[in-house]
Amino acid sequence: MRRRDDAGGLWIGIGIAGGVLLYCGMLIMLVAGFTAILPFVVVPPVLLGLIGANSLLGGPRRPKPPARPIRPTDRGMVPPASGGPVVNGRSGKTGDDPHPSHPDGGGSAGSG
Repeated sequence: MRRRDDAGGLWIGIGIAGGVLLYCGMLIMLVAGFTAILPFVVVPPVLLGLIGANSLLGGPRRPKPPARPIRPTDRGMVPPASGGPVVNGRSGKTGDDPHPSHPDGGGSAGSG
């Protein structure tokens, strides 16, 4: 025969029974005229209602699959031939042109 206290079910039952008794005591205090207990009487049913609504609306979502790693070639970057940084097939070095061409292949920003 399995011992019930090792499975954790005993403590869950004690917690639920204790919570119900505590809530009943708060209701008695509210009826007796101790109005400061009102937030503690209202909040638990609201939380239980929100948890129940979440369950009715689909519950927890499945986790998304992990994203695939981003490789430099996925972003148009190729390994540099001269050791400098290369973006979109161009080296990071600039020439004499003060207005380098647009990365999409268009002309310089000043022409037009």
